[in-house]
Amino acid sequence: MTPVPGAKRLRWRPRAAGLTVLGVLVAAGPAQGGSPGRFENPALGFEITRPDHWHFASRQAGTAPSPRSRQPEAVARFLSRHPRGALVTITRHREPYPAPNPTVQVALRPLGAFAGADPKMLMAGLTAPLEQSLKGFRVTRPAADVTIAGLPAVHMAFSYLPRNAPHTRVGNDLWVVPRGDYYFLVGAAVPPRDAARTRQDVRRMVGSIGIRPAPASPH
Repeated sequence: MTPVPGAKRLRWRPRAAGLTVLGVLVAAGPAQGGSPGRFENPALGFEITRPDHWHFASRQAGTAPSPRSRQPEAVARFLSRHPRGALVTITRHREPYPAPNPTVQVALRPLGAFAGADPKMLMAGLTAPLEQSLKGFRVTRPAADVTIAGLPAVHMAFSYLPRNAPHTRVGNDLWVVPRGDYYFLVGAAVPPRDAARTRQDVRRMVGSIGIRPAPASPH
């Protein structure tokens, strides 16, 4: 498999204080209105709800779009300010945490040359570098078609041995959700400790995702 043209390479970097799933951990932003457990970015048309015992480690909560604003313009502004596309990071334990920390991260990135292509091709290109860079990389669930927020998506899972815990095999799940010329990348790190409960929580969070469809292209 070869890297995807037009797609940024993922940096899957374990950190001393836990796991940074997509290599884009940033400082927590201000809380959005409404439920304290729900993250919303209205301008980008994305929302997700965390369980009460999880925590927001970072979030880029945009303001509500004005009647004249357009989603593509909002996406372009977001990516100009956040080139890695980091949207929100949710952790099971507050950081700093001395062991691998269950983590869910969401990023928004351009599809580039893969706009309109089978999302499995994008997933293959995203995971190819991980096979070379992560010790003990092992696919546990091959790429499969799923649906997230009513949109066609692809899910795959793998495990590896992080540098800061070389004897602890950590499971990871990836979801790719294309929307228009961009895609949402959802990643989850699931360390072995209390893994069953963590996976239940991750499924709940992924199931809570809301994505507003891309506007129709003008004819």
